[in-house]
Amino acid sequence: MPDFGFLDHEGRFGAFWYDTEEKITVFLPHQISPIMEGSIAIWKRHGEYEGMPGDKFKYSAEINAAALVTANVNCYMRKDTVKPLAIPRGSYYPRVWRGIPPKHILDSGYNGLTLSDAELKTKTQNSLSAASLFEEMNNLFRSVEPSPLNDAAFGHKVRELLILACTEVEANWRGVYEANKSSSKKPDGTRDYVKLKPLLRLDKWAVRLKNHPDYPPLKPFDGWSDAEGMTTQSLPWYRSYNAVKHDREKEFHRAALGSLIMAMAAIHVLQVSQWGPELYHRFQDNQFSIFETVETPEYEAHEQYILVEAGLYPNKRIMYFG
Repeated sequence: MPDFGFLDHEGRFGAFWYDTEEKITVFLPHQISPIMEGSIAIWKRHGEYEGMPGDKFKYSAEINAAALVTANVNCYMRKDTVKPLAIPRGSYYPRVWRGIPPKHILDSGYNGLTLSDAELKTKTQNSLSAASLFEEMNNLFRSVEPSPLNDAAFGHKVRELLILACTEVEANWRGVYEANKSSSKKPDGTRDYVKLKPLLRLDKWAVRLKNHPDYPPLKPFDGWSDAEGMTTQSLPWYRSYNAVKHDREKEFHRAALGSLIMAMAAIHVLQVSQWGPELYHRFQDNQFSIFETVETPEYEAHEQYILVEAGLYPNKRIMYFG
């Protein structure tokens, strides 16, 4: 029998599975004691009095029995959200966030991605590298106002930062790609990196400049195409980087402020899509960015990771690329 994920009446994540045909284990990470147990036998004795009318006919005994366990702690399962887990319990894609963002300041949301010491080190190094570039961008904004009217402005400092920003993007692309492939083949530039778009759902993230509300929201990976010959061409800001890196004399005008802002936005998106949007939340990781996340992908309950810190399950990397 598969493991199942679900949402409760407040949109909080939970899961359940059957250790035997009778024994249910329910996982409610928002509870002080997140692991609870029950059995189908209890549902069979009391089920006719529990749940909404018709539930015992609309849903299986396994689902109804699990819902009875959650109800004991005033957590009411939305049975229509129950689906088999897409990622096996105890498994995860390295450097790929799956979670449910907090809905308000008192809500912790859900982030099942627990990191190894090596992954924590990578996360710290990445966020510090990104913060350094964001600080440089802030300094530039003291001379040139980020405005659509100035998007075409270009210059040597913009070119320098565009090259640095895009090499940081490439470093993140390569890191995630290498962590999620099983072969020893080296990635072939954007022809391989575009495969990260569905894995990280890069085109579903949107950001905006925190201190410049008149600048429009940005989706740096929107329109990234995997069509032959388009994996670089479909990212205008990355195409501009390649042009000014290889031929400054002829392409200098493409070292434009608008491309730089979009490249910096791409760095922010790559950080939160790997480690979660709480990376930049004030009361959580509190790393520095000139951007704030305004749109995130919607990961359903059955797409969440279950990596229990108590050591009940050994965390196992699974490869996305064969």
